[in-house]
Amino acid sequence: MNSIKIFSVSLALLLAACSPEAEIEQNKILVFSKTADFRHKSIEVSVEAMKKLGKDRGFAVVATEETDIFTKEKLAEFDAVLFLNTSGDVFNDEEEAIFQQYVRSGGGVVGIHLAAGTEMKNVIWTWFMKLMGGRFTYHPKRQEATMIITDPDDATTRHLQNPWRIYGEWYNYENLSPDIHVLISMDESSYDFGNKKPMGDFHPLA
Repeated sequence: MNSIKIFSVSLALLLAACSPEAEIEQNKILVFSKTADFRHKSIEVSVEAMKKLGKDRGFAVVATEETDIFTKEKLAEFDAVLFLNTSGDVFNDEEEAIFQQYVRSGGGVVGIHLAAGTEMKNVIWTWFMKLMGGRFTYHPKRQEATMIITDPDDATTRHLQNPWRIYGEWYNYENLSPDIHVLISMDESSYDFGNKKPMGDFHPLA
């Protein structure tokens, strides 16, 4: 199967995107939420939300914050690994190599929110940053904003309003990968950046 790459989308967006007509095909996913830097208070609730989503959609969910599950044998049990608000440098060199091979062998990947802020200080392992689509830089205060459904024909977006206005924490990125397929983009004129510089016309969110 092809890898699933969600560009650090929030959990609310992921749950909204999982419409009945877009049921997840995987039989078993690993929800990984280890933090070595900032930790979101929503992680525990989000894990339970993913378990409920799995029950509703018919796929198994295993949640952990232990990296000892990142072995070739153990990862082979999962159709996808979901990085749920992970942060900081969470892998050692061996675990990095094993996970990289897992993806290259067809394992799926989902990155939620601060997944794009994971392994950010690891300048050698730029592969992970490319996998996430880019690297998190900052976000303004949480507020309502308008999103543009860039690909309204995708199974995860075709049921959404376009444009779509919703409350959230809107990320800015750097080092965007040229290989990303953008599903949702931000309308930067719809919210307040404060004293920070906006990304400009090209601001992918998912």
